[in-house]
Amino acid sequence: MRKYLVIVLVLLSTILYAQEKTENQGQSIELPDFVITGVQSVDIPVQKKPRPELIPTLSKEFFIPTYAPEEFELTDFSKPLRKDAEFYQNKKSNNGMFYVGAGINTVPAGEFYFNTGGENILFSTNFWGTNIKDYESYSDYNISGASLNTDIFVSTISSFLPGLKISVNAEYVRDAFKFYGSLDPAKERERQDGKVSLSFSNTLNKSVIYGFDFSGKLYKLTDIDLQENLAAVKGFVEFALEKIAVGGYAVFQTQSFKNYFPENSNNFLSVDAFLKIKSTNTLNAKIGITYSKQDSSSFFAPTASVALKLGNNLALFGEFTPSA
Repeated sequence: MRKYLVIVLVLLSTILYAQEKTENQGQSIELPDFVITGVQSVDIPVQKKPRPELIPTLSKEFFIPTYAPEEFELTDFSKPLRKDAEFYQNKKSNNGMFYVGAGINTVPAGEFYFNTGGENILFSTNFWGTNIKDYESYSDYNISGASLNTDIFVSTISSFLPGLKISVNAEYVRDAFKFYGSLDPAKERERQDGKVSLSFSNTLNKSVIYGFDFSGKLYKLTDIDLQENLAAVKGFVEFALEKIAVGGYAVFQTQSFKNYFPENSNNFLSVDAFLKIKSTNTLNAKIGITYSKQDSSSFFAPTASVALKLGNNLALFGEFTPSA
């Protein structure tokens, strides 16, 4: 009996083991003998960040602020645009300098300077002087002088000659010295040099620009009573249209001597006339004539110039301007 029971248990165990093995074999997963690998690059575009709008501190709204209607009282007149800010309430300015000095060999030395300016005028003046003692025999030297400069401006919104500039200038210099180191070192020489000029110019209106200058100069050697006088008149004018312009320059100078042998005078005249042609933004041309005369000698010749723009970094220019 036991023998049959043992046989049954052995058979039952064999059947269960075989069934379990069959089920496990049906659920098994076979892996391949190789593994696929690789590299892939992914570019992520850069997104632009929105930048805040630049609000400058000194903007138009700072100088000309705007106001909402509710900011004004009912009893006042509304003024949306207030007056521009004025940093310099006083439009007239003054500047000056004064000094006096002395040294072992310089007694005295000094200078005074002053200028002032307003809305339509500039004025300046200067005085100076220096005296150097003879630290060596006949080495003394002294100089003094003065200058005056005035510029007057006509307002650009004036009804009469708007933009006109008037200039008045004058200068005088005197110095004296001995002929140190020469065969006659005790001889003293004094020089005087004076200049004066008056000019008018106006370049506000691009259709008509002009200018005139009157000047004179005096140079004198007091010890020998020799004097030279120079006078000059200069002027220019130009009339411009959209594509062409016509104008000219003129100079007249005269020179005379006093107590000079032989006493004579020299005159010089120069006149230039031109025609400008502006065909395009890249081509400009100018043609004209020049004439000059001094005493019995004269000179006449044509003139020409051209400017050509070939690119942003290249331009050609040619000119023919003979002179005597």
